[in-house]
Order: sequence, then structure tokens, then C-alpha cells
Amino acid sequence: MAGSFISVEITNKFQRKLMDIKYKAGNARPAFNIAGQILTKSVRKNFTSQGRPTKWQDLAESTKKKKKGNKILINRGMAGGLMGSINYQSTNSDVRVGTPKVYGAIHQFGGKAGRNKKTTIPQREYLLIQPEDWQSITDAFGRYLTK
Repeated sequence: MAGSFISVEITNKFQRKLMDIKYKAGNARPAFNIAGQILTKSVRKNFTSQGRPTKWQDLAESTKKKKKGNKILINRGMAGGLMGSINYQSTNSDVRVGTPKVYGAIHQFGGKAGRNKKTTIPQREYLLIQPEDWQSITDAFGRYLTK
């Protein structure tokens, strides 16, 4: 080769590292478990912050009179309510964060509820991935692949 060049030689140690990364990439469930933990914690913070990055619509005055306190969707905290039901399931190729509670959808998307669908529930998106979560997840995957 004429002119300037750089030569890269793959050593046995580097080859082993590449093989390790290839194996880990095919068995990514541990990394997706870490992502699930990060996202579950973040979603729960959406509840305690009462909406992130945008605050949720306040409760109707009639609702405030019926319930104790003014916190939205966290009356029971982690003891069986919507916030406490947030969990994750992971595989080798993805992670899903959500709730098994049927009523979770009406709060996430908003809509008509109750008898004869007379009550309007405002959209209060709690299943949101925050920008800082992406960096944490990226870092976790990087650590998983390179350790």
C-alpha cells in the first residue's frame, strides 16, 4: 500500500471480547431486565410528580370532595392501586412496561367512563419514557455488552 496507512491486528484477547459481545447481543434479556427496572421506576415517578413533563389536569371539584387528598391516581400508593401495579416483562428482544389493571387504559388515553359513559376522564399519560431514561437505558446496554 502506498502512502500513509494504519494497520489493525485482531488479537486473541480482542477476538474473545468480540465473541462475548456477539453472545451477549443474542442473549439480551438481562439488559432488557435492567431497562424494565429503569422504566418502571420512571413511570412511578410520573405518578408521584403528577405528570411529567407536563402536569396532569387537576381533579374535578366533585371528585376532590369525594376523595381524601388531591393526589391523582395514587390514593393507594404502592398498595394495589394503579401506580403499584406498574411492572415489566422482558424477553431477549424487548421489554414491555405497563399495568394489568383494566382501568389503566382510560387514564392513559382519556375518554368516557362510568354508567352510560357520562363521566369524562381526562388523558393523564403515565406510561411515558422521559428523555433521561433513554440515556440510562443506552448506558445500561453498553455496560452489559462490554462487561
